[in-house]
Amino acid sequence: MSPGGRSRNQSPRSPGHIFIEQTVENIHQGNSRVVSSHARKFQLAGKRRQQRSSAMERAAHARSLVGWQSRSASPKNVLEETTLARSKSTTDDALDPAMSLINVSINIGLRADPFNSFPSSNSKSVMDMVDYHIHVWSPHKAGNFDDLMGYNTQLELCWPLALQDEMLFDATLAVSRTACVLSQHKDPSEDQLMLYHRGLAMTALRRRVSLETQKSLEALIFCIGRMISIAYMSSEFEAFIAHFEAFRTVCARYIEANPNTDTSLTIQNRLDSWTALHAYRTGRNLLCGSEATTSFGSPQELAPHQQGRSVLPTLPLSPALDSVLRSLDTVSLIYQSSWDFRSQSIVLSNLQTSTSQLARILASPDMSPIELQFSCALLAYCLQLYGMYQALQDQQQSLVPAEVFAEPAAGDALPALSKMGDTFLYQKLEGFSTSPTHRTCLTWCALVLGSFLSQQFDHHLRGKGHIIHVSLAMRLNVNVNNGPAHNPVANEYGWSGIESELEGATMSGMWFSGLVQEWRNDWVNSMRRQQGWESHGLFKIGVPKAVQVKWERAGSGSGRGRGHTERGRRTTRLHEREDENSPDVDVIEYLVLRDARDSLPRI
Repeated sequence: MSPGGRSRNQSPRSPGHIFIEQTVENIHQGNSRVVSSHARKFQLAGKRRQQRSSAMERAAHARSLVGWQSRSASPKNVLEETTLARSKSTTDDALDPAMSLINVSINIGLRADPFNSFPSSNSKSVMDMVDYHIHVWSPHKAGNFDDLMGYNTQLELCWPLALQDEMLFDATLAVSRTACVLSQHKDPSEDQLMLYHRGLAMTALRRRVSLETQKSLEALIFCIGRMISIAYMSSEFEAFIAHFEAFRTVCARYIEANPNTDTSLTIQNRLDSWTALHAYRTGRNLLCGSEATTSFGSPQELAPHQQGRSVLPTLPLSPALDSVLRSLDTVSLIYQSSWDFRSQSIVLSNLQTSTSQLARILASPDMSPIELQFSCALLAYCLQLYGMYQALQDQQQSLVPAEVFAEPAAGDALPALSKMGDTFLYQKLEGFSTSPTHRTCLTWCALVLGSFLSQQFDHHLRGKGHIIHVSLAMRLNVNVNNGPAHNPVANEYGWSGIESELEGATMSGMWFSGLVQEWRNDWVNSMRRQQGWESHGLFKIGVPKAVQVKWERAGSGSGRGRGHTERGRRTTRLHEREDENSPDVDVIEYLVLRDARDSLPRI
């Protein structure tokens, strides 16, 4: 090393810098692109902030021209924020935002935006329930009556009134919230939002009822109807009766003052549905007239060969009804033994006499539930036989005189089929014990009457026949999953068990071979239809809360003794439930309500 180099390295003033030559290959192009991207994003964010601020200023200026106020730009309610922070409740409706909105309007001189406000509150939970009411509850409640009206009555009649009346609006929110909570398998009595708006509606309703003059009687009626719906879905029986009595009085007054209007027709439809539900719960007899007589007629009116011992000695029947039963038992024996002109005349004569006798029996007010249900089934049986013989008349016009096929009623008016079906349903298959004889009679009654109504042209009657079959299936614990898809030969929805039971010695005379195929087809169609309704969500919304009820399981294979009574729940399904968390309710009661409102699917 040279002396000059040593002196340069040992110099204390040497800077000690290292210079590196930079070339194009050493420069990282990616870093510059990242920096440029962040710069562009920052510039765009600033532009958007400026545009948003300018748009809000222009919107505020436009609202000031018409006197509206923006809820987002209005001063915050300090009291509301303090209260909500203190309570920490799950709902933001603990206060009344309408009052704070009024105070703000007084201070700043602006009104609420009519395109974004509701009578009571504009909170998020309220908006969610409004959306639920419009898109879920109202379409689900629409039925055939709405189709006849040409529009959804919930949205076209009730909802516009609710937007103008705070009481009805709160009641609408409460009923929608009740249905929503129940669809989630929760208890509506524990939901704060429902309780809050129901309380507001009830307070306003009490105040409105006490007024001498009503500014909107329609809103009052619809509000009471909402209260009935809440009481029904919440299984509050006392509240249901109280609201129903008030609803019936107010509706009668309104319909009388405003006949044949869309609103009055809608109110009448609602009144009919709740009346049917109340009649079902009370077991009302619709066939008993005010001038009904207790005289059933003399058994000597029947043919002499039909006098004898009772066909069903263990069944408590009146003498007149027992004579009718013996007469119809003879009809089946004649049909199976010989079928000539003389035998046809005897059969038709017995049918005419039995039908007239049954018409008088059903008009009696003093009938037990067994006699009432058995009489309805016997009358349907007679009318079914007449239908079969009328078909034979078309095939044998040259053999049988036309006058032999006369109408059955000779001076005795037959009851309306709709009332007969409703009365049978309202008895709930009660009065029959768990003995084999009573079980067989119960099965025959429900099967025959349900089949007869299912064959009628009126879809209302077909609906009642369907419900009667469903009630029998629930009583017999029929499992719909044992249908043709699982076992196509041995058992079609429990029909093989029903057939083997009714072919026995107890009801052998009433097991008419000419009608068995019709009974089977109607039964299978009802079970298949019910399974389809359940799979399509008929019981998803509006079904009442599950309650513990007392019921008897007739003929169950559980091994318990006869007459055993247990605490249980009536199930909503005829088959094993896919969702074990779904509530168990009285499905027949719900079907009766939907049928009376004409909201069941057309059959």
